[in-house]
Amino acid sequence: MPKVRQNLATDLLLRVLGLGLMAISGLAAAGLVAMVQTPPAHEGSPAEMGLAAVAFLGASAGVILSSLGAHIFDEVAISPRWALRPLPSDRAGRRPSRATAHR
Repeated sequence: MPKVRQNLATDLLLRVLGLGLMAISGLAAAGLVAMVQTPPAHEGSPAEMGLAAVAFLGASAGVILSSLGAHIFDEVAISPRWALRPLPSDRAGRRPSRATAHR
């Protein structure tokens, strides 16, 4: 499959997956509302907390995937200030510190 078609297929697949996650999130939220509204008043159960977590995480991941699609894998430029640099003790030609000399 040509790279353009493969990228398009990946993009569409990720966006559809995002929509599916949002649908699952909506179902979890509807189930949570039904559980919470059931009398008598009660403390939150582990099942309700789990449904709330599924609803939140599904909505969050669904929005990200449906809006970004395959662009979620794009590389971004990092400022030199935040780029990884070797520690001073890792540089060649330096003597080891006292902490590493006793090992």
